[in-house]
Amino acid sequence: MKREEDWFKYYNLVRDYKEKYGHTNIPANCVINGMRPGTWLARQRVIYFRPERNNLIEYRIKKLEELGIDWSVHESTWNKNYNLLKKYYEENGNTNLSKDYKVDGINLWYWQTNQNQAYKNGILEDEKIICLNKIDNEWSIHDTKLLNREYKNSLYMKTLLKRTRYVLRDLRLEGINKINSLEEQKEIEKIIIKRIFK
Repeated sequence: MKREEDWFKYYNLVRDYKEKYGHTNIPANCVINGMRPGTWLARQRVIYFRPERNNLIEYRIKKLEELGIDWSVHESTWNKNYNLLKKYYEENGNTNLSKDYKVDGINLWYWQTNQNQAYKNGILEDEKIICLNKIDNEWSIHDTKLLNREYKNSLYMKTLLKRTRYVLRDLRLEGINKINSLEEQKEIEKIIIKRIFK
């Protein structure tokens, strides 16, 4: 019975937080009445994604869903930040952010840098790569600056090969993986040149 009482204490804190702020994405370091509802909510998300559930868990999930709990907060955050970057692209024609560029308190440059690092490490999901390519994401400003120099050296060639490898992988992800005619080949070459030397 004590566990049920504790659960509802946290639930009520989350409900009150939503009434006050209009959402349930409570930071983990938020403390209310000596309790951390954000941390508690993170535990509820873990339970939600477990394959085994019982009637009590289903009841609690239903109660939390009545509050509009976002079970996949990571995906929601990614989509929100992507849309902010997309808006910047639509207004400026590029994604070359300054290090201190912030929107709604979010350092968008830092978020973009994390996406670029995940991309280079091969752990960024395919659909996210495709979304970022649609807005001509600047995968590496350092590489672009190097490629735009007039002189050619071994570092230039390594960078060019690295960028080409990324572009070919992206073309494969986007379904441009068959060349049936000279026209198609020229189109693919144009895409590669645009992405390498943007």
